[in-house]
Amino acid sequence: MIDGEGCIAACWYKTTADQRERAGLQLVISNCSLVLLEECMRVARGGTITVKRKPVNPRHQQQYVWRLHKVGEIRRLLDDIRPYLIAKGQQADLARELCDLQFRAKYTKGASARITDEEQEQRRKLVAEIQALHHRQEGT
Repeated sequence: MIDGEGCIAACWYKTTADQRERAGLQLVISNCSLVLLEECMRVARGGTITVKRKPVNPRHQQQYVWRLHKVGEIRRLLDDIRPYLIAKGQQADLARELCDLQFRAKYTKGASARITDEEQEQRRKLVAEIQALHHRQEGT
Protein backbone atom coordinates (compact mmCIF):
# COMPACT_ATOMS: atom_id res chain seq x y z
CA MET A 1 0.00 0.00 0.00
CA ILE A 2 2.75 2.49 0.89
CA ASP A 3 4.60 1.79 -2.37
CA GLY A 4 1.53 2.35 -4.55
CA GLU A 5 -1.02 4.60 -2.91
CA GLY A 6 1.02 5.80 0.04
CA CYS A 7 3.25 8.75 0.69
CA ILE A 8 6.39 9.16 2.76
CA ALA A 9 6.17 12.84 3.65
CA ALA A 10 8.84 15.00 5.28
CA CYS A 11 8.62 18.69 6.11
CA TRP A 12 9.83 21.50 8.36
CA TYR A 13 7.55 23.15 10.88
CA LYS A 14 7.78 25.47 13.85
CA THR A 15 6.48 24.34 17.20
CA THR A 16 3.77 26.54 18.64
CA ALA A 17 5.18 26.41 22.16
CA ASP A 18 8.75 27.59 21.59
CA GLN A 19 8.88 28.37 17.86
CA ARG A 20 11.75 25.92 17.29
CA GLU A 21 12.06 24.42 13.84
CA ARG A 22 11.63 20.67 13.67
CA ALA A 23 11.67 17.98 11.03
CA GLY A 24 8.30 16.31 10.57
CA LEU A 25 7.84 12.86 9.09
CA GLN A 26 4.71 10.86 8.38
CA LEU A 27 3.41 7.98 6.32
CA VAL A 28 0.07 8.65 4.63
CA ILE A 29 -2.39 6.52 2.65
CA SER A 30 -5.62 7.87 1.13
CA ASN A 31 -8.36 5.46 0.12
CA CYS A 32 -12.11 5.09 -0.20
CA SER A 33 -12.06 1.84 1.79
CA LEU A 34 -12.25 2.52 5.50
CA VAL A 35 -11.83 -1.23 6.16
CA LEU A 36 -8.55 -1.24 4.23
CA LEU A 37 -7.17 1.72 6.20
CA GLU A 38 -8.28 0.14 9.49
CA GLU A 39 -6.23 -2.90 8.49
CA CYS A 40 -3.23 -0.64 7.80
CA MET A 41 -3.66 0.84 11.25
CA ARG A 42 -3.87 -2.63 12.82
CA VAL A 43 -0.78 -3.92 11.00
CA ALA A 44 1.22 -0.77 11.80
CA ARG A 45 -0.02 -0.81 15.40
CA GLY A 46 -0.72 2.89 15.28
CA GLY A 47 -1.79 5.95 13.39
CA THR A 48 -5.04 7.82 12.93
CA ILE A 49 -7.80 7.74 10.31
CA THR A 50 -9.62 10.90 9.30
CA VAL A 51 -12.19 11.87 6.68
CA LYS A 52 -10.34 13.43 3.75
CA ARG A 53 -13.29 15.31 2.32
CA LYS A 54 -16.97 14.85 1.89
CA PRO A 55 -17.78 14.30 -1.78
CA VAL A 56 -19.79 17.02 -3.48
CA ASN A 57 -20.61 14.86 -6.48
CA PRO A 58 -23.00 12.03 -5.50
CA ARG A 59 -21.07 9.70 -7.84
CA HIS A 60 -17.89 10.13 -5.79
CA GLN A 61 -17.14 8.00 -2.77
CA GLN A 62 -16.13 9.19 0.68
CA GLN A 63 -12.34 9.28 1.06
CA TYR A 64 -10.35 8.56 4.20
CA VAL A 65 -6.74 9.18 5.19
CA TRP A 66 -4.57 7.03 7.47
CA ARG A 67 -1.56 8.82 8.96
CA LEU A 68 1.31 7.40 10.94
CA HIS A 69 3.34 10.18 12.56
CA LYS A 70 5.14 8.83 15.62
CA VAL A 71 8.82 8.33 14.85
CA GLY A 72 9.07 4.94 16.56
CA GLU A 73 6.00 3.60 14.74
CA ILE A 74 7.26 4.91 11.39
CA ARG A 75 10.69 3.37 11.89
CA ARG A 76 9.23 -0.01 12.90
CA LEU A 77 6.86 -0.13 9.93
CA LEU A 78 9.53 0.97 7.44
CA ASP A 79 11.84 -1.75 8.78
CA ASP A 80 9.06 -4.31 8.28
CA ILE A 81 8.11 -3.28 4.74
CA ARG A 82 11.47 -2.12 3.33
CA PRO A 83 12.28 -5.43 1.57
CA TYR A 84 9.03 -5.10 -0.41
CA LEU A 85 9.32 -1.45 -1.48
CA ILE A 86 10.24 -0.80 -5.09
CA ALA A 87 9.15 2.74 -5.98
CA LYS A 88 9.65 4.25 -2.53
CA GLY A 89 12.66 2.26 -1.34
CA GLN A 90 15.09 5.17 -1.46
CA GLN A 91 12.63 7.45 0.33
CA ALA A 92 12.16 4.79 3.01
CA ASP A 93 15.92 4.53 3.55
CA LEU A 94 16.20 8.30 3.99
CA ALA A 95 13.16 8.36 6.28
CA ARG A 96 14.69 5.60 8.42
CA GLU A 97 17.89 7.66 8.68
CA LEU A 98 15.84 10.71 9.75
CA CYS A 99 14.05 8.58 12.35
CA ASP A 100 17.40 7.44 13.70
CA LEU A 101 18.63 11.04 14.03
CA GLN A 102 15.47 12.06 15.86
CA PHE A 103 15.60 9.03 18.15
CA ARG A 104 19.28 9.50 18.93
CA ALA A 105 18.77 13.14 19.91
CA LYS A 106 15.67 12.40 21.98
CA TYR A 107 17.17 9.57 24.00
CA THR A 108 20.71 10.88 24.43
CA LYS A 109 19.87 14.54 25.07
CA GLY A 110 16.27 14.45 26.25
CA ALA A 111 13.06 15.32 24.43
CA SER A 112 13.31 19.08 25.06
CA ALA A 113 17.05 19.50 24.44
CA ARG A 114 18.26 21.63 21.56
CA ILE A 115 20.10 19.93 18.74
CA THR A 116 23.38 21.18 17.30
CA ASP A 117 23.65 23.15 14.06
CA GLU A 118 25.27 20.08 12.48
CA GLU A 119 22.35 17.84 13.51
CA GLN A 120 19.90 20.44 12.21
CA GLU A 121 21.73 20.52 8.87
CA GLN A 122 21.67 16.71 8.62
CA ARG A 123 17.92 16.76 9.17
CA ARG A 124 17.42 19.55 6.61
CA LYS A 125 19.38 17.58 4.03
CA LEU A 126 17.35 14.40 4.63
CA VAL A 127 14.03 16.27 4.47
CA ALA A 128 15.09 17.95 1.20
CA GLU A 129 16.14 14.61 -0.31
CA ILE A 130 12.87 12.92 0.69
CA GLN A 131 10.88 15.83 -0.76
CA ALA A 132 12.89 15.77 -4.02
CA LEU A 133 12.25 12.05 -4.47
CA HIS A 134 8.55 12.57 -3.69
CA HIS A 135 8.24 15.27 -6.36
CA ARG A 136 10.20 13.20 -8.87
CA GLN A 137 7.75 10.31 -8.38
CA GLU A 138 4.75 12.61 -8.90
CA GLY A 139 6.12 13.55 -12.32
CA THR A 140 6.52 9.95 -13.53
